[in-house]
Amino acid sequence: MEATTTATENAAPRSRTLWVPDIAWVEIPAGEFIYGEGNEQPTLHLDAFEIARYPVTNRQYECFVDDGGYEDEQWWDGLKKTELLSCSRGLFIVRYV
Repeated sequence: MEATTTATENAAPRSRTLWVPDIAWVEIPAGEFIYGEGNEQPTLHLDAFEIARYPVTNRQYECFVDDGGYEDEQWWDGLKKTELLSCSRGLFIVRYV
């Protein structure tokens, strides 16, 4: 994944290319999920899904936001979306609604 940033604070504008590793995905097969504690352990059937092998880095998330992914409704189907208040220097401020 490639990201381009432009520095504008106290410096002449310049661009640089950042190389960000792609996310490694792992497929989780469909099956029963057991949850709860003690004698109460109900099950829930889950369809197959994919999850990132490693936590997403701030830089990967920044690329997602910069590319318009945060505003793309396809990633929020059935989920509660938070409000992205600002993004500065790789730090994201969100408000849970």
